[in-house]
Amino acid sequence: MSTFAIIGGAASEVNHSKQVMHFRTEEHGRKTVTTFIGKIRENCLSTKQYHTLWHCLGDTPSHAAMRFLMVTGARKSEVTKMTWSELDLDAQIWTLPTTRTKTRQERTYPLPAVLIKLLKEWSWTRKGSD
Repeated sequence: MSTFAIIGGAASEVNHSKQVMHFRTEEHGRKTVTTFIGKIRENCLSTKQYHTLWHCLGDTPSHAAMRFLMVTGARKSEVTKMTWSELDLDAQIWTLPTTRTKTRQERTYPLPAVLIKLLKEWSWTRKGSD
């Protein structure tokens, strides 16, 4: 049995995209059977697109979450279920407990100044939570 991949896609100024399709081949008697396993897509924004998106986001909770996703690379569910007790603004870290991570391992994200500022702007939501 062997596994191989076909890589397709083209990079352009508008969208940098790569698609990888994985196949597996197996010998069955005198026949060789190729099975499609799946495809993986990788999309990347250009620096210009990243800046445009950042500056187009407004002041809503979902836009704040989007900024967190863009900076930390955390999972969507981790960001949207973030609690104030997980944040240490003085130490500038966000610590996810084992109960909230997919791998069941504690994860710590550094919080750059731009996210600390964002959190301070949203600190009014802290009253009565956690």
